[in-house]
Amino acid sequence: MDLGHWDLKIALGKLVDSDAEVSKVGAHSAEITLGDGWWQAEEDRRRNITCHELIHLYTWPLAELVPDSHSQAREDVEERLVDDIAAIVAPRLPLWSERKWRRK
Repeated sequence: MDLGHWDLKIALGKLVDSDAEVSKVGAHSAEITLGDGWWQAEEDRRRNITCHELIHLYTWPLAELVPDSHSQAREDVEERLVDDIAAIVAPRLPLWSERKWRRK
């Protein structure tokens, strides 16, 4: 997904309303927290969830342009946009079991 310039950390945590969430830590640094729902999901669903969270890295600069007085509307629109993009992109990404983790 061309995110090599990002420092990404994966954390495990208890999440109430989602299977995963991403938090911005710095300019190009973020942490993805995986909840119990992520681990229990089918492999293609895990790929979709992970893709969704990574797409947020692309939408944050745009979302930050919206004033705080419209934060709920911003969040609603951003989530719909990220969901739609993830539905298109995720099926084109390899499943975790297909991923080759070592570079040659």
